[in-house]
Amino acid sequence: MIKKVSSGQRIGEINIPASKSDAQRAILVAALVPNKSLIYNYGKSDDVKAMLSCIGVLGAEKAVKNEFIEIQGATQLPRSGRFQCGESGLTFRLIAALSTVLEGSFELHGDGSLLKRDHRFIEDFGGTQNLSIHSVNGHLPYQINGGITSDKYKVNAEGTSQFLSGLLIGLSTQNKEITIHAENLTSKPYLLMTLNTISKYGISIAFDGISKFVLPKYRCYQSTNYVVEGDWSAASYWIVARLLGHELRIYGLNENSYQADKKILELLKELNVDYDLDKGLFEFSEDVFFGFDFDATDCPDLFPALTTLAVYVRGVSRIRGVHRLLNKESNRSNALVSEFKKLGANICVDGDDLLIVGGGLKGDVVVDSHGDHRIAMCLAITALNLDSSLTIEGADAVTKSYPDFWGDLKKLKRKKNGA
Repeated sequence: MIKKVSSGQRIGEINIPASKSDAQRAILVAALVPNKSLIYNYGKSDDVKAMLSCIGVLGAEKAVKNEFIEIQGATQLPRSGRFQCGESGLTFRLIAALSTVLEGSFELHGDGSLLKRDHRFIEDFGGTQNLSIHSVNGHLPYQINGGITSDKYKVNAEGTSQFLSGLLIGLSTQNKEITIHAENLTSKPYLLMTLNTISKYGISIAFDGISKFVLPKYRCYQSTNYVVEGDWSAASYWIVARLLGHELRIYGLNENSYQADKKILELLKELNVDYDLDKGLFEFSEDVFFGFDFDATDCPDLFPALTTLAVYVRGVSRIRGVHRLLNKESNRSNALVSEFKKLGANICVDGDDLLIVGGGLKGDVVVDSHGDHRIAMCLAITALNLDSSLTIEGADAVTKSYPDFWGDLKKLKRKKNGA
């Protein structure tokens, strides 16, 4: 799909969609509860659809209602199955971890960009547990023969915490005390989200805040009514649009969220931005912000939106943690540098940092999403402040996390004095 985005100031309201990360976790845990759970605000993203497909393989049943989805958890977990994970890295990693816990043989398949992503850390973990795991040199499809039974584990979480999240969810079904030590832990906020999700289903896992997780000896998942939070990742694009002068009210965010991308609030405080999330307000006095220094190591999904902000502010901005971008839907650092250079931006990778010098942008060019939903959205917001329109190829990539993005953008009104 190709989208041509015209420049000009916008005004209106944005209701932030459901967090796919929160929804996927909640759906998977609900599938392991042998009772009915209700999940509200679960969203319509492709990634959520992939997880809903996978829980059917687990033996869970789902019924879509007007305001929620009803999930009847599996009364007996399978000993074999074929999971289709679509393009969702989170779905794949959670299900892969669960497959190492379940006793049996499981196939995991995927589509598109997920097939290009390296998951050799799964074989590394399997080797420590004497599991038979087969892949195509670390790429999908995967064949996992599971059934881990230890009470102590070590997991390398350097590249992603998602596999560890899946282990925490899966091992919660076993009734014995289990200790997990996470080595090279990254993305701690996402693990806190996982622990919070599990706790809402009745199980409390102890975490020392550094690397050690202890699952209690006696535990039993309980059904619940779960409300999925608004997505801070999706919100980051609209917050940046607001900082660039568009008169937006942004609703549906929880300041107490465990989502990693809530960290954007720290940057807003540094930029002297006042906000009232209940009223959807983000207020500031400066017309133009100056370059900023932001560590996105634990919230790498903020890179695209913050790049859009950086190309329009005065001076040099530095976004830290580039190594977290290499195994996303695209090589996201290369994609950002490539596409923003087409716009005339002064942008480069410096070691583990992305350096951007604000100013000098031009419109009326064609850019590419690289099949990456976050690249597509950040380019769309960038287009609004150019001197002419921007054509984005691969615009349909947004369906992965935010299928209503283009519709939400279209609903915004153009200011009368806009271009």
